[in-house]
Amino acid sequence: MRTERNWLFIILTASFILTAGCDDKPQQQNQQPPRAEGEQSMEPAISNLEPFTVMGISNRMSISEESSADYAKIWSEFERYNEQLKKISTNGKYYGITFATEKQNIIDYVIAMAVPEKAAPLDKKLVVRLIPAAQYAVFDCPVQNIGQTKQYIITKWLPNAPYKITPQAPSFEQYPPEDQDKLPVRIHIPVTKKPAK
Repeated sequence: MRTERNWLFIILTASFILTAGCDDKPQQQNQQPPRAEGEQSMEPAISNLEPFTVMGISNRMSISEESSADYAKIWSEFERYNEQLKKISTNGKYYGITFATEKQNIIDYVIAMAVPEKAAPLDKKLVVRLIPAAQYAVFDCPVQNIGQTKQYIITKWLPNAPYKITPQAPSFEQYPPEDQDKLPVRIHIPVTKKPAK
């Protein structure tokens, strides 16, 4: 059974390595990550999302052995199917999704686009996955600050927030459509209210 502590570790490390080295400027302790232009606060929006279906490339990996090269390889492979998927995508957005597996510290990392509910894989190398309905804390950030923002979420925001991680739902990043690349990335962390003390 996955514990909340294990799941925090998964969310902190999975897909964190991809961007952890993008900003070489050191942060002061307890400092929030730099905000995008026009962003007023690092406080998340709390959203109840309806279930939706995605189609894309899946890769099973150990979070203790992953590297930026692993993620770069998956994104490169996804590019082969980008044009096909854009034609059937329901919103033109891209998703980097971290699914837990039955094995501790093993994840399925899926790069995908949202597609119609009953869509069939366009290729044998593509998978269709369901993102279940769940409540999410949603943080906006520039793409170069994904790693810093995730670190802030786990080490600063979650310990002080009235929410805890929901292990049953995946975490994911939502990237804007190609023609809207100046929009922020939206980091979705599945949460539920902590019991009242």
